[in-house]
Formats: sequence, C-alpha cells, structure tokens
Amino acid sequence: MTSNVRKLWSFTAILIFAVTVNAELVPKQKYIPNEVIVFVTLKVNKNKSKEHIAEFTKKYSEFVDKTEPDSLGWSYHQSGEKVILIERYKNEDANIVTAKNISPDKLSACVLERPRHDRIVDSLNSMGVKINFISDGDVLGAIAVANPKSNIDIYLGTGGGPEGVLAAAALSCLGGQMQTRLVFQDDDEKNRAKKIGITELNMKYNMNDMVKGDVIFCATGVTDGDLVNGIKDLGDYFEAETFVLHKSSNINKIIKNKIKK
Repeated sequence: MTSNVRKLWSFTAILIFAVTVNAELVPKQKYIPNEVIVFVTLKVNKNKSKEHIAEFTKKYSEFVDKTEPDSLGWSYHQSGEKVILIERYKNEDANIVTAKNISPDKLSACVLERPRHDRIVDSLNSMGVKINFISDGDVLGAIAVANPKSNIDIYLGTGGGPEGVLAAAALSCLGGQMQTRLVFQDDDEKNRAKKIGITELNMKYNMNDMVKGDVIFCATGVTDGDLVNGIKDLGDYFEAETFVLHKSSNINKIIKNKIKK
C-alpha cells in the first residue's frame, strides 16, 4: 500500500507490551479522534472457573474506573483458556502513562524537529514530557523506544510511508508496538488512495496491518550514528556496520563487513 500511495503516516512507536489484535473484539462504543485501543491476551489457569473470571474482571474494572481517569472504557472477551482484555484511552500519552505507571513529566518522547510537529511539541510541553529532538533519521528515532540503552518511551510524528513500514518491521522484531494513520494533503491524494482500494481513509493501522509473518530488517551505516558507525576507510579496504534483525530467529546484532578496494 505504501509503495503505491507513498503518503505520510502519522505514526507512534510504543514499547509497552506485545498485543494480540482482533477486530471483532473492539468495543462497540463510539470512538473519539486519537484514542488508543489496547488488547492484551492472558492465559487463564485451568483451575479457574467462569465465576472466578467474572469476579476478577469486575474488580479490575472498578480499579480502572477509580485509578485511571484517562481511560475511556474497559471490557474483556473470553475464548477457551484465554481472556482478552480491551482498554481504551483518550490518546497515546494517557495509554503510556498508565502502562508505565508514572506521571507525564517522567516520560521521554522522541520527535523529529520539523515545523509540522509544532502541535505535537506544544501538547507534550503542556504535560511536562521531556522531548529528545532529532534532526533526521525518523526510522531510528522510532526504533529507539525498543533499545534498552535508550531513555525514549515514545516516538511521535508524521513521516514518509516507506519509512513508517521500515520502522514497523524493526519494531515487530524487537517486541514493540506501533499505531499509524494515513495523512492526506489534498483531495487528489485521497482519490488516489481510493483507486487502489483504501476505503477507510481515517483508519488506524496497527503494526500487524503493515508487516505480516516473518521479518528481516537490515540497516547499514553510511555516516556515524547512534545505532551503527558509518563507512570507514582503512587503507586497503572499507569497513561497514550493519544492524540486523530477524524475527523468527530472534537475531539482534551488528555485523561488521570488510570490503577490499
């Protein structure tokens, strides 16, 4: 889809938990713009009855209503030995604050420094969120939320469609999560999207909508960066570093290659 439309995605990368999404389980309440829906799959102990599950969900629901004012609703669905929790939050910030159990002023957000992100920056500043501005490299900015050495909790911004899919591919391997929405600049772009089969123009896409199945992600440095070093001239040969991820093999490493001149 992105290779044809090549539009801007409004995307958020969040490292909280891997979630299982099932569209049939989405609550039927009216949605609001920018809300976030979180799905968490739990395995039920075999000795727990339906009454036990009902009691747990009732107490949990009361707890959410009391302690999470930014929650829009909570429900669950039982399927065999699994219970799928469904929580709704008014925006990404409310979601991550709840998940990390800290106040907004303790959060760190990564934002690409561009005029188009002024509204995002104003919103973050109003809540006291720490902002780490980057001048370029939005894909690596999104990946930073999954780096245990990074202090980044969330990445926010708009960027190119291909870059959004690349970030989703990497986060899929790293156990992160991501939500996106197509951003159209004019009616011509909307009509082009409709011609290739996109009918829900305001649909929010999860990571599994952008990358499916097994994933391999590779990124080779041209210049020095936070993730890998750039090309080095070592006399008789060049040295390059490549960041490699493979989802099914759980590979996460940096490979150095030497190429003779």
